[in-house]
Amino acid sequence: MAGRLSMMRLSPFAVQPADNEDGLQWPSIVHIDADIESASRMERLLLDHVGALHVAHCAERGLRLLCTVKPQLLLIRVPLAAVDTAVLLQRIQRLQPELSVLVLTTAEAPDVVAVTTTLERVWLLQEPIQTERLLATIAQCLQCCEQIDHLRLFPRLFMNSPLAMAITDSQRNFIRVNPAFTQITGYTQAEVLGRNPRILSSGKHDGEFYRRMWQILEENDHWCGEIWNRHKDGQLFLEWLNITTLRNADGSISHYVSIFADITQRTAAEAKMRHLAQHDCLTDLPNRSLLHDRLHQALLQAQRSHGLVALVYIDIDHFKNINDCFGHVVGDGLIVNVANALRSVIRETDTVSRLGGDEFAVLLPDVGSLAVAEKLVGKLLNAVANTYQIDGHDFRVTASMGVSVFPYDGREPDTLIRHADSALYLAKNEGRNQYRFFDPVLETHTERYTTIQHNMHKALQANAFRIHFQPKYAMDSQTIVGLEALLRWQDEKLGPVSPGEFIPIAEQTGFIVELGVWLIETVCLTMAQWRASATPLVPVAVNISPLQFHRGDLQVVLSQALARHGIEPALLQVELTEGVVMNRHEPTIIALNRIKALGVAISIDDFGTGYSSLSYLSELPVDELKIDRSFIVKLAEPQHLADKRLTAVPLALIDLAANLGLKLVAEGVETDIQADFLLANGCHVIQGYWFSKPLVAEAVPDVLKRYVGKPSNDT
Repeated sequence: MAGRLSMMRLSPFAVQPADNEDGLQWPSIVHIDADIESASRMERLLLDHVGALHVAHCAERGLRLLCTVKPQLLLIRVPLAAVDTAVLLQRIQRLQPELSVLVLTTAEAPDVVAVTTTLERVWLLQEPIQTERLLATIAQCLQCCEQIDHLRLFPRLFMNSPLAMAITDSQRNFIRVNPAFTQITGYTQAEVLGRNPRILSSGKHDGEFYRRMWQILEENDHWCGEIWNRHKDGQLFLEWLNITTLRNADGSISHYVSIFADITQRTAAEAKMRHLAQHDCLTDLPNRSLLHDRLHQALLQAQRSHGLVALVYIDIDHFKNINDCFGHVVGDGLIVNVANALRSVIRETDTVSRLGGDEFAVLLPDVGSLAVAEKLVGKLLNAVANTYQIDGHDFRVTASMGVSVFPYDGREPDTLIRHADSALYLAKNEGRNQYRFFDPVLETHTERYTTIQHNMHKALQANAFRIHFQPKYAMDSQTIVGLEALLRWQDEKLGPVSPGEFIPIAEQTGFIVELGVWLIETVCLTMAQWRASATPLVPVAVNISPLQFHRGDLQVVLSQALARHGIEPALLQVELTEGVVMNRHEPTIIALNRIKALGVAISIDDFGTGYSSLSYLSELPVDELKIDRSFIVKLAEPQHLADKRLTAVPLALIDLAANLGLKLVAEGVETDIQADFLLANGCHVIQGYWFSKPLVAEAVPDVLKRYVGKPSNDT
């Protein structure tokens, strides 16, 4: 058996082989030979090396055997009496196109040689025949056919690929090439079959080049690089070549697969890749990398000419609200429209770049003077300020812009970028829809931003954040019906830091997710402590950032915190901004339903400030609406109540909540006038300084015991 394995080299050979006495699998063979003595010799030669051998002494008998035996290999010894070999082979391929055929012939049969070279899966072996040579040829036939069977799974890829593809055997001789190979090299498959790729050698590479190439291929099973080769007509061409080694299960090499393209295709592909690497895929504007490069070049030119260079950073105002409410398709459409608006007003030498999200930058080289720079920036601001129609919706859009100027605001690209961003921060904080030039005072804002960003992480680790709780007060029953958890932070160096300052920074840096998890966990822990002191509990609302909501694991965070501290889900409420909840994307609906399934209530915060679809609102699993404080603050004086323009929105929201059967809370109530107006018009629950400022956790139990009553026995 050891001798058989060494000669045959493969096990198993093909599909459905016969088993021998050792459990190993070898192929079954049909042998057609008109010479009885020759057939007997072949039978003695092969019987110990195959699973089954079926002999026929005429073509018709052999064809019938093919239909009943279903062999893996057909041996034909020609000539056969009164049989045209070409016709017989073509007939066999029609009957069993997947069958491997080995034709045994003499050297004096050129017609047989000619026909076998045109047929697939047909091999030729000339007599006289030695045992080792015959067995090795059978193994090679079956091995090659097995590989061809695999290739048939991907015929379109192989035959239609614009890249040249070639497959060689373990001895590096061609067994298959595709049309692109012929197009690039000039050689057809018939011309290269069984030959070594050295036929393409250009002579431009020395032996060390090829030695190193094959060494890398042996070590890594892959090599790629540029290589010169020679076309059939003698012309040299440069190709980018990838070679991959294919191995058998035992680690031995079965084939090599080569894929290559000529230099023209490669150059075009590289140019496209360079463009993609330096441009935004949505707008085709230069990206941050290309902007930085052009800024560097503009500064070098300005240094030589003593000129001015302006850098403008741009944010679309309230883009996030639109994107959250109407989805990314509308958001992307708006980005493209703004990009086109900016393109329409720049000079030929200027560069508009998209930095990501709704952030743009415009490079204005050689502006001549600050007055010219301001005029150009004004044109940019006016170009963006427009009404855009996208997906059937009209959006009135404005932008905020920050400007830094070389050499006054910095001489290095990074400095100018930082200062333009600082100026943009100021423009947004001062009301948006405007531009601001950099002022050295802005450095203080930048330093504070960086300090807050750094100190927030340390504060969370040191448990320096605190939670205050503001009651939701029902005026009709004079009871507290809920609390809202509000984050507070007193920094050792900065002092008290407003949530309006640190929360946006946390959102921009992604830290808001970690902070949100801590908030949920701490609120549940605090409620457990209140319960232990016999404090009556009411639902506590926690604000969830859009970033944390869209991560997809909020349900897990909520359920784990509730279970860990034994808090009933009905005692926890999540507050989401209108823009997040009103998003029609399917993942949003799924996430809301999962939260609702926990038994946790859902509240829409700042309601009335976004782009809500009222019909869509009725389909959402929400429990509560909160009227934004911006509508309540306008009702501070008696004369305000007579102005229908000021009362229209609150009254409409009160009616909406009543009609939809939703709870309603008015935020920011601070005066008797506001409270009386809301109570008289059907909004009974308020939140604000009129009843109570936010309370530290230690003060809450006494207030709840006073305004909620004694806890029940099972609380």
